Amino acid sequence: MDARTSITRDHAFVLTDQDVKKITGLLQERIGKVTIRSESADGLERDYGDAKVLCAIENPWPKRIQVLRFRARSEGGEKQARLWFYEDGYWPIDGEIAAPEAVVERLRRELLDIIDGTRPWYGWLTVGIRKAVPILIFVVCNLVTFVVVILTFGPFPKNPMQPQPGAHQASGWTPILIGMPVGLLLGSLILVIVWVLVRSWRGVFPRGLIAIGQVQKRHETREMVRWVVVIGGLVSIVGSMVATLALLPFTK
Repeated sequence: MDARTSITRDHAFVLTDQDVKKITGLLQERIGKVTIRSESADGLERDYGDAKVLCAIENPWPKRIQVLRFRARSEGGEKQARLWFYEDGYWPIDGEIAAPEAVVERLRRELLDIIDGTRPWYGWLTVGIRKAVPILIFVVCNLVTFVVVILTFGPFPKNPMQPQPGAHQASGWTPILIGMPVGLLLGSLILVIVWVLVRSWRGVFPRGLIAIGQVQKRHETREMVRWVVVIGGLVSIVGSMVATLALLPFTK
């Protein structure tokens, strides 16, 4: 009996040359001939005859592989499989298997074992970043606009068209005409700051990384930076809490 299944994972990954060889060998053994295609940062797509050729490339960062696609097909076409890895995709890992049921069940289990092994230790720091940023930006911009208007010009009049005591006819619209542009300008500035921070964060804690060649060396070098950020941050938080608790008796 033929069967079909999909493999989708929404978590961070670091795909090394060893993982590439494992996936290629598994697909060859369970399905058949394997083709590998990459999409790089320089805009080119490249095909590789086998995993050894792929793992031997330099893969410099400006031309790094951003998408890696594995395809396998048996001679008669009765068994097919694909597995794609995206550096920055909605689904970082996406795949599909179509074959006899026994093959599908076994291959899916074996591929998931390899995929689970690609999870980096910092994966939890990438969860929700992509989905939370638009909401955060919207909330911050609106909050800044509201606060600037209220703190600078006071509450809005109940009837902006009605002259206020001791004020000119147009004073009711002053908060709207002046406060809104100021708030939007400040909100835009915060938007840029958030964008820079998110880019920097994703540079240190990438959601997806195809660590082959020079990218693998870059990944190992940045591992020290990651530990400094995480451990330094935790130590700072714990130190602040301890200091606060220690000084608490003297504040009464």
